[in-house]
Amino acid sequence: MVDEWVKDGDPEVLGEDQGNSKHFVLQPFKNLKTGKRKKYSILQVKKRSVVVFALTNDMNVVTIKQFRFGSGKIHTELPAGNIDDGEDILTCADRELLEETGYKTGKLTQLSGALWSDPACLDGFFYPVLALDCEKFQDQNLDSNEEIDCNLIPLWKWFNMIKSGEIDGTFVIATTYLATLHI
Repeated sequence: MVDEWVKDGDPEVLGEDQGNSKHFVLQPFKNLKTGKRKKYSILQVKKRSVVVFALTNDMNVVTIKQFRFGSGKIHTELPAGNIDDGEDILTCADRELLEETGYKTGKLTQLSGALWSDPACLDGFFYPVLALDCEKFQDQNLDSNEEIDCNLIPLWKWFNMIKSGEIDGTFVIATTYLATLHI
């Protein structure tokens, strides 16, 4: 049987990234049943985010391409971003899609509740969102720290890119799967 563990004291901050509100911590935990104590390393993200599966009327997926420091390579992904304080999920999805790609949507649907990015060592989660009837509206409006290319990929090719491993982000694949249940 799996036992529940609870946080047992304050975390020890091992490192932090002030610009993105991320902290790498060593968090003490205690097993409620046995009393056993352990420390686990966790990346505290402190933000909720959205991932947007955006589809044009002619069945092209609106994608982005950007360098990811964790993997050390360029990834093809879906538009995504942090939810601002006081902002709701669909408003954030609409804003991030427009900022990162220049596309507007005719219809937004939240696809599920929160999905954990990596519950073993990351406290962050995201909300998958479907955007249909997307059309180019303006140029990208990127944050100063963003370098993002926007591309349209035919839906059939997108599925093949996932199958071949060319698309390898779990949050992208999960969002794509949930979107297929609605299109």
